[in-house]
Amino acid sequence: FCDLLLPTSDYPHGYPFDSDEQNFPLNNLRFIGLVAMIDPPRAAVPDAVAKCRSAGIKVKCGVFSFV
Repeated sequence: FCDLLLPTSDYPHGYPFDSDEQNFPLNNLRFIGLVAMIDPPRAAVPDAVAKCRSAGIKVKCGVFSFV
């Protein structure tokens, strides 16, 4: 995942973004993160998240279901 604030003058609501034509900026993006998980988190996860947070890393968790 990444994000970049785009000017609404160039990219108004409903703008037809096209990944084949790449009609949008592809540089100066900010990496947010990428997660893929099939099985439940292991017991060591809470400690790993705590270590990340103590190092100044913002950890965000979400539950997504694709059926």
